[in-house]
Amino acid sequence: MKLRLKNLQDRFENDPAFQIVFNKFFTYFWVVNFIAATAIFFGAKSLWESYSVYYLVAISLFANFATNYGALSASESSEAAKEAAEHAGIIRDAVPVVPSRPE
Repeated sequence: MKLRLKNLQDRFENDPAFQIVFNKFFTYFWVVNFIAATAIFFGAKSLWESYSVYYLVAISLFANFATNYGALSASESSEAAKEAAEHAGIIRDAVPVVPSRPE
């Protein structure tokens, strides 16, 4: 089980084809979700009144997760690319040293 989760995590972080499929699926999922939420809002007011708070909390939590996970993945891939370039000798001093006082 732990190996499967690690494999899935590696695919999320390093496999652009998997990321495209995943993001495409959830793009369609959210479009369908929007249509369903709109239909419930206008067609079943009593159902909407009882579940709307939970729905908004769930959507907000997913938005927070997606934003943070995207930022984390971007920073990790940026760091990995920097390390690979330094290892290959392409970049020696990635960040130049700037003296604090003029000489």
